[in-house]
Amino acid sequence: MPCRVRQPYSWVLITPNKGKVPGTFPFFLCYHLRNYRVRCVLNQVVWCLCILLEAVLLVRATRTNLLKKFPLFYTYIAWVLAKDLLSIPVYAHYPSFYASFYWATELLLAAISYGVLMEIYDQSLKNYPGVARFFRIFLLTAFLVIAAKVCIGSLSSLHLAFGRTVAELERNLREVQAVLLSCLLILFVCYKIPVGRNLRGLVLGYSLFIGADVVTVTFIAHPAAGFAPFMRQIQPLLYAISLVIWSVALWASSPEVAAEAPSGIERDYEHLAQETKMVLLRARTHLARATRP
Repeated sequence: MPCRVRQPYSWVLITPNKGKVPGTFPFFLCYHLRNYRVRCVLNQVVWCLCILLEAVLLVRATRTNLLKKFPLFYTYIAWVLAKDLLSIPVYAHYPSFYASFYWATELLLAAISYGVLMEIYDQSLKNYPGVARFFRIFLLTAFLVIAAKVCIGSLSSLHLAFGRTVAELERNLREVQAVLLSCLLILFVCYKIPVGRNLRGLVLGYSLFIGADVVTVTFIAHPAAGFAPFMRQIQPLLYAISLVIWSVALWASSPEVAAEAPSGIERDYEHLAQETKMVLLRARTHLARATRP
């Protein structure tokens, strides 16, 4: 069975007879080591474990009400599972179509993954409608700005491959997700926002998943540091750990945690909104006076 080696913007399939063939596979990693066969076996075990845990997550979702609570998260897991199961038959029977299949699914998964972050924000701040509305608009605006920037860059450099464009979009989204997750954790601590067991496990596993991906891409972009091979090796294992965290936290539906009243975060948001309105009103008044003949 072919083994995969991740490179900065693509994956390489290494087969005994065919050599290196451009391709992709998310959790099938092999390296040029002496214990090549042992490494391949271990990576295949991790890959199979990930598939098993993804299937367990989806099965448990059908037996609880969590599918309605986190629809985008389970949609993401379902697409990752489908991609994992389809990658080998697509590569085996349609090798010329494999790269297009991979990057098309990566583009879709990048968008859904960002949607998972929006879902986490909505669930975390659902007791604070004003704050939740603000972050919903902010997250959507950030996504559109990043997508527009990457699209404009790809149009100005038509020689760049579709895969390179998707990889750049995914990298930018991952970096923004890491920053926004950090902001959410700060809100949890500063305002003591109550978080239930399900959401807490989802945030913990998602933070590990995004953090590992960002660190790996950072080291790949700076190979002089020497940590890129190490991060490539442990990244699938960290994803498997994230799946374990999600499986435990989402095994059953936990009761909602009631929000304390009054809410400090909602008061601060309302105060900030009023101050912003006053500043905009003054600015509009001064502009009207300046332009008056």
